[in-house]
Amino acid sequence: MLFIGLLILSYVLGSLSSAILVCRFLSLPDPRLSGSHNAGSSNVLRTSGTKAAMLTFLGDVSKGIVAIGIGQWMELPMHQLVWLSCAAVVGHIWPIFFEFKGGKGVATALGAMIVLSYPFSISLMLIWLIVYFIFHYASVASLFSAISAPILSYAFFPELFSITLVLMMLTLCKHRSNLQRLKQGKESKL
Repeated sequence: MLFIGLLILSYVLGSLSSAILVCRFLSLPDPRLSGSHNAGSSNVLRTSGTKAAMLTFLGDVSKGIVAIGIGQWMELPMHQLVWLSCAAVVGHIWPIFFEFKGGKGVATALGAMIVLSYPFSISLMLIWLIVYFIFHYASVASLFSAISAPILSYAFFPELFSITLVLMMLTLCKHRSNLQRLKQGKESKL
């Protein structure tokens, strides 16, 4: 029963859309109404600037950190931490408080990874940065990081393999529209 309560808490925590809340607090336009229409830090950067984007990113990462941190504090086993991280990411992607229109879940997943394995999360951030500086597309960097996560975890952090596989599938699912825009040459660079 405790675990089910923590799953619900993680989902609710994930549902607190940092992009929407930051933009409301700073009297900026709703990110779901312009740019890529995504409630994430990349779209907030495009539509509202660096300050709002950084606050959004930090808020989204914090959701993953808190969800996993609570689970670790409760001394839950790894397979239950996997489910808590997925619940936070699903909440971010489909937030109950914001008409189920959220972000892509990448920053929230990163927050979970930071708590589960700091070296692993650093390697994913480096992959993201390298790919971003080569291609200048946040979506391409996110996709490369997502695809790299299960491969890296299998090789170096096997205890994280199942979580990275599930999070990769969620990320790929949410980036379908980005893949279409990339194919059509219509994807926005940052």
